[in-house]
Amino acid sequence: MNKKRPQVLILPEFLPFNKGWGGFTWNYINSIAPFCDITIFHSRLNGEVTGLKEQTISEQIKLISYFPYKNKPKGLKKIVAYISWFKTSLKITKKLHRFDLIHAHGAVLNGTLALKLAQYWNIPFVLTEHTGPFASVVKGKIKHFWVKKIMEKADMVLTVSNHLKNEIEANHIYPKRMEVTYNPVNTELFQLKKNKLFKNIVFAGRLDENKGGLRAIKAFHVFYKTNPDWTFTLCGDGREMNAIKQYVATHKMESAIAIKGMLKEEEVAAIFQASDVFISPTQFESFGMAIAEAMACGLPVITTNKTAPKEYVTKNNGVLLNVDSIDEMAKALSDITSNLHQFNAENSRTQIINQFGFTHFGNRMFSIYTSLMVDKNS
Repeated sequence: MNKKRPQVLILPEFLPFNKGWGGFTWNYINSIAPFCDITIFHSRLNGEVTGLKEQTISEQIKLISYFPYKNKPKGLKKIVAYISWFKTSLKITKKLHRFDLIHAHGAVLNGTLALKLAQYWNIPFVLTEHTGPFASVVKGKIKHFWVKKIMEKADMVLTVSNHLKNEIEANHIYPKRMEVTYNPVNTELFQLKKNKLFKNIVFAGRLDENKGGLRAIKAFHVFYKTNPDWTFTLCGDGREMNAIKQYVATHKMESAIAIKGMLKEEEVAAIFQASDVFISPTQFESFGMAIAEAMACGLPVITTNKTAPKEYVTKNNGVLLNVDSIDEMAKALSDITSNLHQFNAENSRTQIINQFGFTHFGNRMFSIYTSLMVDKNS
């Protein structure tokens, strides 16, 4: 590692090694790697591989992971385990060299660890909040008190949408500085689709009531009755999987609907590039990563007029709908598939590159880091 470059300690909530979760955090890391030397301390109470491990990812990135348990303890043992985990995590990180800045993802556990380390080394710490609805993060008086304390002591809080920023303030939390950076999108992986009609509609996301995979299937079913030459691909896994499989079987749509389950990012990108429309009837998004990735591939998107996606989805690249209307979604599928020529794939991709691409995001983060380090040393 180059000592002339800023030395940054990253505390992620998830990384892609955790059953596919955390790709967005890896995007953060890769976007700032050209500017900083990074040590990742990835620590949670439980993980598939237990113990303390170190590995070099690249010349700029070192990963330290610590998972004391394979299965999370329950009851009072869980409380004792968390206290022990925190003390050990603090001890491990204090033995590392002094960093120039800490960037934590998530306020409760990583935010607390970041605050203690920032005070120990007298360095700034940045906190990015991803989770929404934010009310779930601050549920209960004790949790609200603690999250408020961490966020208001952070040198800067970053949010992934204006909607999430407004939610934080609506919960009477007022950080010293708070900026909206959105999430970085891997536009090198999510490349422009081929100029070809595939007659395929795609959904990608966690299969639950919020994301709306079953609603998407039902909307496609209505659309399919008058468009039997179109197909649907569903990517993801979750608690709605059984209901979705049952619905598809009941309506004898196995030949039209491909259920892929949880996929790697590379596999999702390949499916996007072999599709024509992306649908996401979500009830809530703090950002909407899959929506932005689909747009990077040039797909027009159908999503809801709730929360963050409306900050970057417009009539030029998609349609915003009422979250609960299956008929409205089916009509949108008919309208978009009949007028694909009206959506410019290259313009949609260019928008995502300019707003969320690694180069733009990395420069923005480096500017934030630099200003905080200068302020701390002045």
